[in-house]
Amino acid sequence: MSDYLIPLALSLGLTLIFELVYSICVGVRGRDVLLIVMMNVITNPVTVFLTLMFGYKYRWIEYPLEVGVVVVEWLLLRRFAVNVNKPFWLAVGLNLFSYGAGLIVTAFI
Repeated sequence: MSDYLIPLALSLGLTLIFELVYSICVGVRGRDVLLIVMMNVITNPVTVFLTLMFGYKYRWIEYPLEVGVVVVEWLLLRRFAVNVNKPFWLAVGLNLFSYGAGLIVTAFI
């Protein structure tokens, strides 16, 4: 289990940075920024842990997991966001940006 702690923490930290930068750039403010942090605390560790459990041999597992993350985050945004007009597109944008940025960072590590 301890083999997973560093990748889990690193992934969550980078995802929070990427998604907070993106969300602020698209105009998310106040309580909705905290919601984005909480959404990632819920979804990121589960997604990363399952990806690590399947190993990189089954890298394809990331795609259905990411679709699930988008759906969960969209539902959370739709239910709890105060000033988000298009929660589905925000969830898609957040996850595309952080996934893409993560691929770039991973290429240099």
